[in-house]
Amino acid sequence: MTLEVSSDDARPGEAFDYWRNIAYYQFDADPPPGGADGFRARAKALVTPGGSLYIYQSSAVSGRRTARQIRADGGGGFTIGLVLSGRRWHQDETQVVTTAGPGQLFCYDAERVSRVKWTDHEGVHVALPRALVEAAVSGPLPPASRIIQTLNRSRLAPFLCSQLALLARQFDALSERERVVMFDVSVDLFLTILRAAFAADGDAAAMDLRTYYTTARRLIQERYADHGLTPENIAWALGCSRSTLYRAFRAHGTTVARCIREVRLQEAKRRIEEEADAPIATISAQCGFYDPAHFRRLFREHFDMNPSDVRDMVRTPARQSS
Repeated sequence: MTLEVSSDDARPGEAFDYWRNIAYYQFDADPPPGGADGFRARAKALVTPGGSLYIYQSSAVSGRRTARQIRADGGGGFTIGLVLSGRRWHQDETQVVTTAGPGQLFCYDAERVSRVKWTDHEGVHVALPRALVEAAVSGPLPPASRIIQTLNRSRLAPFLCSQLALLARQFDALSERERVVMFDVSVDLFLTILRAAFAADGDAAAMDLRTYYTTARRLIQERYADHGLTPENIAWALGCSRSTLYRAFRAHGTTVARCIREVRLQEAKRRIEEEADAPIATISAQCGFYDPAHFRRLFREHFDMNPSDVRDMVRTPARQSS
């Protein structure tokens, strides 16, 4: 289920109180520094049985989570998020202060005392059941500061940041089902990083093969034009062995090399269709193919037509319409 709310729905002068009542659960907000009249916020939420996604922009806000609040409401879940703009400060129960700016991760543990301060900001976060996150770390959750430090050391952290940012950016263009699918991918990636980082023996092989596959696919989509994109480089970026990467793709009925080739071919076909004046040889080189003859053969095998046939099909309707 998708929801959308805005402080604009409140009566004049009541925006902050309205927002505090509907949005600040498990968080006691301070009066806004700019005064209640100037406070503005809006948010979109995706609510699923396994957790929720929130995308928002807001005026500056600060607040706290106290032991009395935790006793009163019984604690709560765990949040992992990404700052899209602005800056966030978080002091956890160990008095360690963690700062996050644009493109950086943050977390919030509703079962621990803490203090939070935001400037005017935009953000996206995922709220998860506590038990799910505790299972990933095989025990009680460490302080938020340690979790963030651990996440930031992971080679997969940039993929999690990229995934959350992309989901926030493309949210409106996705169907409800697509939103849920991409939410699940984000959660899987986050939990995978936790499992690997907090495993007692530090064995990265404990990571879920499905998430390796999903993350590797994402990397290939981003770096298809890199002539040096190889299974070895992908495995290094993901922090796993080549054999683990091969098993992940084999479990999905394909291979790393085939996936790289198919992504490059699809991108080349799209560009041949859309860039009518660009030489096909230039497009193929920019999509990772060294040899034009080899590219033509692979293209014909995959699409059952030559690259020039695709270009002609695009140009013919254009000539007829003129």
